[in-house]
Amino acid sequence: MAQHALRCTMRSYSILYACAESGKWARRAGAVQSPLDENGEPTLTTAAGRLVLTPSNAEGILARWLGASVRCTSVERLHGGMINSVFALSFDKPPHACVIKLSGDGGSPFAAEVRSLRVLKEVARLPVPEVYATAQARSAHEPAYLLLERLRGVPLGEARLTPDRRAEVEDHLAGILLQLHSHTRDTYGPVGDGGFERWADWFCPVFEASLRDAAPRLAPATRDAALAIHARSPEALAASGPPTLVHGDVWENNVMVAPEPEGWRVTGLLDPGAMYADVEFELAYVEVFGTGSAPFFGRYRTERPMRPGYERRRLIYWLRTMLVHVAVFGDRHYVERAATIVQELERACLLR
Repeated sequence: MAQHALRCTMRSYSILYACAESGKWARRAGAVQSPLDENGEPTLTTAAGRLVLTPSNAEGILARWLGASVRCTSVERLHGGMINSVFALSFDKPPHACVIKLSGDGGSPFAAEVRSLRVLKEVARLPVPEVYATAQARSAHEPAYLLLERLRGVPLGEARLTPDRRAEVEDHLAGILLQLHSHTRDTYGPVGDGGFERWADWFCPVFEASLRDAAPRLAPATRDAALAIHARSPEALAASGPPTLVHGDVWENNVMVAPEPEGWRVTGLLDPGAMYADVEFELAYVEVFGTGSAPFFGRYRTERPMRPGYERRRLIYWLRTMLVHVAVFGDRHYVERAATIVQELERACLLR
């Protein structure tokens, strides 16, 4: 679908590539010719300005993790990452395959993801990748990285499924999230943080920040209406559900699927932003990009009925999601979708 294609837009970086003479990382801006590494192999440099990785660079990272020399047999760029550059690596030592993420940001850009993955695996037994290794950026020329288990299957957004097979996947996904959502605590907020006693105390400031970032790209009428919606959101979200453990980014390209003897199944969930939230926050996100439809919600509601008023409250979460995408990507699709949601909220009487 069009919105999924737009959502796969990659953030631009200055080009990071390996110098042929030394194998060290170097940074250049703009379009460059693909250089060769010391073995005469082309690097994965692109004119789009994304981070790149050569087999020789990958071997150095893998050797530090495994404690032995490694021969990297392939480096394949994976599509769909919105912020980081992501590659699948194959090599001659167990486990023979992994995924590596590179970030041009300083500090510890993967710390929150590592924390999320470990909580989801250890607390909720969620099928997420194992964390193999991570490192901060060594210098302005050596990016931070995260090495992860490579899960079996393909992203749901790339799978070509019949309606019946799609229904199998959505039913299985609902079961996985039902199990995840059985975990609660006393406060709302990201895992590892102390949290807030009221859901609105976490969500409304985040909503406000997203609106502020997106405002320059919104039509004045949409912006003003969104400000009015934000002002009413603490009241609209006052009767929240308990602080529930959620994945935080369940959409088609973060859901890995594969055929099993009993049918198509979810093999894992990627790129979490785990937190304790009102569960409607997660369910609205599952719905906004069409990841979960009637089969998903049919299974989910059977075991965990929705609270009255969800159909209206989800619009607030949908608006915040579109504002994030407007601010980060600026695509007209998101701007128009935000305006449509504002109109739906107006019809739902939230502005009155």
